[in-house]
Amino acid sequence: MNMQGFFFFFFFFFKK
Repeated sequence: MNMQGFFFFFFFFFKK
């Protein structure tokens, strides 16, 4: 998993 993907996942989870 790339760092960008992880960041995106975190952002998505936070935006939930």
